[in-house]
Amino acid sequence: MINKHLPRFFLKSAVGREHTTYPLVAFRPAYFRTYHEPSLGSGALFLHLYRENLVSQAVLSDIDAALIDT
Repeated sequence: MINKHLPRFFLKSAVGREHTTYPLVAFRPAYFRTYHEPSLGSGALFLHLYRENLVSQAVLSDIDAALIDT
């Protein structure tokens, strides 16, 4: 088992949004090399994929520069 550091949500208001990401996971490709998130927001989908070891590389972006600089 890989012992990864598990990051937390980027926004405090995202705690209740995690359950909405589970239906989206069913639509992900079976295989992808790099995960690209053009509108990171809370990061709920990225964090779910990361915690499940489905993401090894990621490009995260958002229009809110303060969010990306965290």
